[in-house]
Amino acid sequence: MAEAPNLHFNVNNECNNESKIHLQLISSFIVSLASFSAGISVGWPIISVPKLENETSSNFRISENDGILIINAIPVGAIVGAILSGSLLNVVGRKWFLYATSVPFIVCWLLNYFANSWIEILVARLVSGISVGALYSMAPLYIGELVEPRIRGASYTILSFMFNLGIMFEFGLEPILSRQNLSIINLISIAVFLLTMPWLPESPYYYYAKNNSNAAELTLVWLRRKKENHKELNEINELIKIERGQNGFKKLFTKYSPYGKALTLLLLLMAAQQLSGFAAILFNCGDLIRKFNVQFEQDYLLLVISAMFLVASLLSAVTVDKLGRKSVLLISTYGTVLCLLVIGGYFFAEHIGIKISSYSTIPLVALAIYFIIFSYGLTSIPYIVSSEIFLTNMKNWATMISNIFGFILFIIVYNVYRFLSEKYGYVIFLVFGVVDFIIGIILNIALPETSSKSFNDIQEILKGHKKK
Repeated sequence: MAEAPNLHFNVNNECNNESKIHLQLISSFIVSLASFSAGISVGWPIISVPKLENETSSNFRISENDGILIINAIPVGAIVGAILSGSLLNVVGRKWFLYATSVPFIVCWLLNYFANSWIEILVARLVSGISVGALYSMAPLYIGELVEPRIRGASYTILSFMFNLGIMFEFGLEPILSRQNLSIINLISIAVFLLTMPWLPESPYYYYAKNNSNAAELTLVWLRRKKENHKELNEINELIKIERGQNGFKKLFTKYSPYGKALTLLLLLMAAQQLSGFAAILFNCGDLIRKFNVQFEQDYLLLVISAMFLVASLLSAVTVDKLGRKSVLLISTYGTVLCLLVIGGYFFAEHIGIKISSYSTIPLVALAIYFIIFSYGLTSIPYIVSSEIFLTNMKNWATMISNIFGFILFIIVYNVYRFLSEKYGYVIFLVFGVVDFIIGIILNIALPETSSKSFNDIQEILKGHKKK
């Protein structure tokens, strides 16, 4: 039986018959502190790898090929993390699995601090990728099981906001701090997560799955600050009963099953995210800005762009439950398509000999809008939807499969971009734009709206028994 929650509060004095959301939002924020650590881990090589390639005073200098390997190590490690999440999440529980993701981050920054060769930097990125992959797979699921449907979307976007804040944090500090000093500061951010995470409860879904209904009830009372939660407890109990005796992994591949359709939609969402070229463009952002021939300091521009990530995340948090997941996704998808076509068109005009140097701010503005509009929806919607359309015993497997698929696409897109952008820069942007436009059309037709809907309603829509 799962361990009972260590939650100290007076039910009569602190709870009533109306649900309150403040502890749910605080819980989401604490979970998202791990997402902040993922953001700093992903943001570090964007500035540091080019810096090390041009380093003259360091103990070591890396080649361009070394830099490519270092960046590719992150999604390779993330694939391992996604597999660990799918395999262990229902064994050790959401809370302590999330807590354990701090270990690879700590190892990463210790390696980063003591590194004397590019191999140690490579291993550090690989290890940090394990935590990044695990977090992408399980953090949305954990938050989805802690909060009410009415704030689910806003709670998920806190994850995206903190991830983007982590990137901005690195962009702001990397140009002015040494590798060693920055590694220490990054370790401090993980310490904050380690100190606050034990305060959180385990998921009530996990307690029910482990036959501990009393712990599940106490967790909901604590989170909702509401004495009576029988309706929600009964819904959780019914879902767990349906799942018992079923193989969640096999059910995903059952013919004509709504879960198979749900998995296909999730893979399409991941394809829309990765085939927009975001990872490749972000990790090559400095080189891309230089090609625009604009008279701005590169480090300053990257910091401004990362600040735009935050604005987009906040806007998403405000609108994702009001407009709905599908509307936010389509705005983000078609917006990124338009920006990609503008950037591709600029490079195409340059390629055929049109003098466009005086219009170099146009692709720069398009790039800034691209990052804003991508962060508005494509960053978070796939993870929001993944936590809403599967049974509890399928979520870990579904998110594992979709994240492995996404990280493989990351590797392919990044390396194809590196290969094509040097000689045919315009081609890759136009390809990203056209492919994402096609995926957007498919999702517009096939994706149901999941905002504020119960799991049973979503399943009925996937079966075709209800309108989308």
